[in-house]
Amino acid sequence: PLDFQLLAVGRQNCQGNCAHIHSASWGSELNFYTTQARNFDQFMYDNDDFLILIAAGNSGHGDAPNTVGSPATGKNIIAVGAHHNTDTSRTDRGLGPSYIADFSSRGPTSDGRTKPDLMAPGKAVLSAGALPDQVGECDPDSRPGANSKKDGVLSLQGTSMATPVVSGTAAIIRQYFEQGYYPTGVKNETVRVATFHLHEFLCFGCFFHHKPSLKQFTSLSSIPKLQNIYDNPSGALIKAVLMNGAQFLKGVDNGSNGVTEIKPYDNNQNFGRLALQHSLYLPGKTDVQLNVLSDRKTVEDQRSRKEVIKIDKSDGCAYEKLSVTLIWVEPGSSPGCT
Repeated sequence: PLDFQLLAVGRQNCQGNCAHIHSASWGSELNFYTTQARNFDQFMYDNDDFLILIAAGNSGHGDAPNTVGSPATGKNIIAVGAHHNTDTSRTDRGLGPSYIADFSSRGPTSDGRTKPDLMAPGKAVLSAGALPDQVGECDPDSRPGANSKKDGVLSLQGTSMATPVVSGTAAIIRQYFEQGYYPTGVKNETVRVATFHLHEFLCFGCFFHHKPSLKQFTSLSSIPKLQNIYDNPSGALIKAVLMNGAQFLKGVDNGSNGVTEIKPYDNNQNFGRLALQHSLYLPGKTDVQLNVLSDRKTVEDQRSRKEVIKIDKSDGCAYEKLSVTLIWVEPGSSPGCT
């Protein structure tokens, strides 16, 4: 199908139950900004509630640079690389989930942009193993080994497996906003608080290890309830939450060839591995206090907007750093140019 037809699946005549996330476990080996990458970027620009996630590719063996392939070379989309899974699911004696899988494709793009954007487990990932000729297939008594199938379950590796992990997490983040968990972390407890009711792009406040102070609420029971502040979050907002909460990895596991040293925001890991616990606030359960300053706000060329953030550490904020993530969506560019 044409790119527009592909991305529009689930969005036409959907009567309020439209698709908001597109997960693509495929791609090419073209490392430049192609017509298809441009079309994907343009679709996100034209549909601001939409987020596209694309597998970065599996051509990174030997630390090969410039191996992320189109359409993962796009600007607005999220290109997903792969790291190792947990100890219980590995059979290759790799170094564990803090290390990048050697096959995961690397950046930069041919025009110098850093890729991939995020990392997720991409080795020994379990998924449904369809048995079209069998009725009532179910999960096995024990999990299959790496790259093997057992009953209705399949274990594979690749950035094609890592990408739907991020896509599913993006859906959870969207649900968090749609169902009113923000900002209190409790479902349908959205309240009118001036410090949260701003409309610009996205910033995040201090990481809290305890429940944040409610001093700014004179009385929660006396504050009128609203419809959810972000009941239709933009794709940029979801992307910002994913990337802001990501955690840096330790290196590339090359097996017998040793470990390649990596750095934050480089062309091996960029923002690092997916970490939902560091992305959304749930009282007593997660390690972050989330502060969305705005969504769907335009800042024109040669214009600026200033935000002042006050960090209240009186309730036990133990983290010394402020993590701020700004995400914007722009029109698709001419192929070969960004």
